[in-house]
Amino acid sequence: MKTAQRSTMLAVSALLLVACGGGSRQVNQDPGATSVAPERPAPAPVPPVCCESYGFGAGMVECCFVFEWTKPKDCKVPPGYVGGGKRIVSNNRCPART
Repeated sequence: MKTAQRSTMLAVSALLLVACGGGSRQVNQDPGATSVAPERPAPAPVPPVCCESYGFGAGMVECCFVFEWTKPKDCKVPPGYVGGGKRIVSNNRCPART
């Protein structure tokens, strides 16, 4: 390749790089300025729910109920659990919160 053609190709490549935003840029900042990342707001607290735990008695009838306040994500049984379950129920079924 001839030197003139190579110089032209390099110049065109440099122009394209700058035009497409790939060139380096220098930002003039106040030397006394500090860069602070914006703070994210804290996530809103999840209100507790009334969770009913139950077992199965004779004839697979639900029995042995226990009602407690818990986080919604904690009101479930682990995968593969047998012999009962958990479910979110009306808040008036749980004892008064203190």
